[in-house]
Formats: sequence, structure tokens, C-alpha cells
Amino acid sequence: MLFIRIFFLALVLVLPVSVWPEETKDISDRSVEELNKAIASNPNDADAYYYRGLINAQAGDTEEAIEDYTKAIKLKPKNADAYYYRGRAYIKTGQNDIAIEDFTRAIEISPAQAKIYNNRGLAYHNQGSYEMAIKDFNKAIELNPKYATAYYNRGISNALAGAVDKSISDFQKACDMDLKTACKKLQSIVGSRQSNQMIPKIQGK
Repeated sequence: MLFIRIFFLALVLVLPVSVWPEETKDISDRSVEELNKAIASNPNDADAYYYRGLINAQAGDTEEAIEDYTKAIKLKPKNADAYYYRGRAYIKTGQNDIAIEDFTRAIEISPAQAKIYNNRGLAYHNQGSYEMAIKDFNKAIELNPKYATAYYNRGISNALAGAVDKSISDFQKACDMDLKTACKKLQSIVGSRQSNQMIPKIQGK
């Protein structure tokens, strides 16, 4: 049994925990130049800082994005999305503790957004706090039962917490929702002779 768990964990760790891929705002109608002009004209334009932060984040300018989100939050403290995206930026810089604080604040402002729980779960996972991560992934799934990536993320955390059967079940559910990363994970397990007897076959919808 111990060998099976070790082997399974080796397969799980090939792919990292991911974040929900369909969150990026559509900001194509406002360029950085336009936002810079808006800020120069009105330094108290919280939305301009927020949207410039999104653009900077997309461009990979994480530190600049954090600065913009921070200014947006200072001007509009109830902007849950600004806390949320700053939290994601802090995850990228490895500052998971600060990210958790931002996600928690975002939840206080807007408690019904599944993506916030999913990303706070990611931050907890990165810290090795798998039980806390699982609780957040559970909440994300409760709020959005079709949240494939939350199932996948919970599968990773369950595996590292030693709950192998739950992990496989989560990967199966995510795969059934057409999350290709989860399907690949299952295929890698099914393809192994050692694992072939301990998980069900992949099934389509």
C-alpha cells in the first residue's frame, strides 16, 4: 500500500496545481497609454489604476501590477476584484501569506465568488497547508459545481494529504468536465500497470 501511495504521488507531482484559466478581464478597449492619460488627468481614478494593473499583469509586469492594484485599493477599498488580482500577483511573486490576506479581504467584500476561494486554496497549497486548501476548494465547488479546475486542484491537495481515492475521484470529475490537464493526469495513472487496478477507467460525458 505504501508503494502504491508513493508511486501515485510521483505521478501527481508531474503536474502542478493550476488556477482557473477563464478569469482575465476583457480590457482590449483601453490601452496603457489611454490609462496613463486618465491617471495624469485624474490621479484619483481608481478604475484606471485597476485596469492598468490588469494590463501590467497580463504583460508579466507583476511588481507594477501590484503597485497599481494597491493604488486602486487605496482609492476604492471595497473593490474585491482589486484585492483578488493583487492576491494572484502575490502568488506569482511567492508571497503566499500576503496573497491569503488579499483573498480573505476579497471574500469579506464579495463572499459568493468561487474563483476567490479557489485561488486562496492555491496559496494555502503552496504553503503546504493542504487541509486548508481543500476546505477552500470545497467552498469553490459548492459555489460552482461545474468548476473543473477546483476539482483538479483539490485532487492535487488530496493526493499530497494522503487521500489517494479522493484525489483520483477529483481528477475523474475534472476530466469528465473536459479539463485536459486532469485527463492527462488520469491517463498517466491508467497507463501504469501498478495503478491500473486501483482506479476506474476514464469515461466520457
